[in-house]
Amino acid sequence: METFITCMEYLAYNIPNDNTGKLWIIIRTGRNIARFRKSTGKYEDAPDTASGKNNELNVAKRIAIENPALILTRQQGLKKGWNGAEFWWPVLVTPSKTPTVIYTSETQD
Repeated sequence: METFITCMEYLAYNIPNDNTGKLWIIIRTGRNIARFRKSTGKYEDAPDTASGKNNELNVAKRIAIENPALILTRQQGLKKGWNGAEFWWPVLVTPSKTPTVIYTSETQD
């Protein structure tokens, strides 16, 4: 979680505009995504790719120009491979104007 927050902060504070330190938030609730994909049997790793022009990923890509977008998807967590408990599934969308960087969560002293 610390790495995720650090990435959000980096993207929000290293932008050349008046909205420094801010990010867009897109919230979706009532999702019931299966834990495993029917097509491959592998774990679902893309909760933001629902079909349709106005799905949360397409919306995030349209608005995340200089500021990042955080998609928060409320998964119902029903027993479709989950533990029967609701949870929030975060997805961070990098702004299209982000310069190329190299990031590491660990450093040596």
